[in-house]
Amino acid sequence: MNQAQPLSSFKNPKLQFVRELLRDRKARETTGLFVVEGVRLTEEALRHPLVKPHMVLISPNLSERGRKLLQQKGFEPNELIEIPEDVMDRLSDTETAQGVLLVIPQKIELLPQHSNLVVILDQVRDPGNMGTILRSAAAAGVGSVFTAPGSVDPYNPKVVRAAMGAHFHIPIIQADW
Repeated sequence: MNQAQPLSSFKNPKLQFVRELLRDRKARETTGLFVVEGVRLTEEALRHPLVKPHMVLISPNLSERGRKLLQQKGFEPNELIEIPEDVMDRLSDTETAQGVLLVIPQKIELLPQHSNLVVILDQVRDPGNMGTILRSAAAAGVGSVFTAPGSVDPYNPKVVRAAMGAHFHIPIIQADW
């Protein structure tokens, strides 16, 4: 896996695009993409049959577990973009980068035909709280989650981390009243 495409400048347009997705809700809404960071969330994302990464960034500090995962999922080295550790650290939204970032599409969910249990999040502004609610909703078998205006973006990196993969198990629909 050491033949990944190298990318070393933080000013590279691809890296600036990822940085914008991490920091800007409008960029995520406009592109329909969001960023998943870390080996565990990468595992969760790649378990979902419909998730096809738009971009995969790796750094030399990617663990053996992470490298094996990408190989098992059939990624060819030329599909991976390798960046130096210091660039990954600057790009990462976490304190300590784990060596892998995926740019993936937000699932566009249709309203479920039947659902025994629905959660509506109204003006939930704390990303950690929203992520925890999403994780709990997925564990409780909720059919779908709706977010109302005034709530934090469900694809905010902090929400994605706190939800620990719930995004790949439960439909999340952003709606207005």
